[in-house]
Amino acid sequence: MLKSFKLIITTLLTLFLSIVLYAQEQTEFKDVVLDGKPAKLNISTGEVTIVEVDKKDEDKVEPTKSAIEKDIVAVKSPSEAEVEFESDFHIVKEGENLFQISIKYETTLAALQKANKLETTLIQTGQKLRIRNFDTDSAEIDKLIWTVRKGDTLYRIALNNDLTVEELKRLNGLTSNTIKIGQELRLK
Repeated sequence: MLKSFKLIITTLLTLFLSIVLYAQEQTEFKDVVLDGKPAKLNISTGEVTIVEVDKKDEDKVEPTKSAIEKDIVAVKSPSEAEVEFESDFHIVKEGENLFQISIKYETTLAALQKANKLETTLIQTGQKLRIRNFDTDSAEIDKLIWTVRKGDTLYRIALNNDLTVEELKRLNGLTSNTIKIGQELRLK
């Protein structure tokens, strides 16, 4: 009885792990047109890959109006984009990906990745991204703003930046010593 129980458990675990691994390997792609050329958009990462087409098949690639309406990812152009004010930064909203942001602000994925020190195109809701003026010295900006990380305290932040805790609280309008991960604190 014990042997058959172990066999059943082992079989179920193997089946479960196989299903999980298979599900992770599944990547969903959407057909898009980039600069008039057919391409594939990786839904999970936002990466776009140009699809190579033979010259003899090139006339078959032109999408029809119904194909555009049905299969093409619609991204607003910057002229249609709703921009509240001119800023060098963009806060990622739910459902946005780096590709959409690059189109919205007329830049490339590579430029956004480099400017924001991203190793992949994966971004998170609420993340702050530099979207223009990439040549601005980010070291200067980093000296003015501190983004709270895990383990940070007001005391440590003040100590690292030659401030007192009281000065740091005054600069940021804080009434308590409570800070949150991701919170941005002014240093000057």
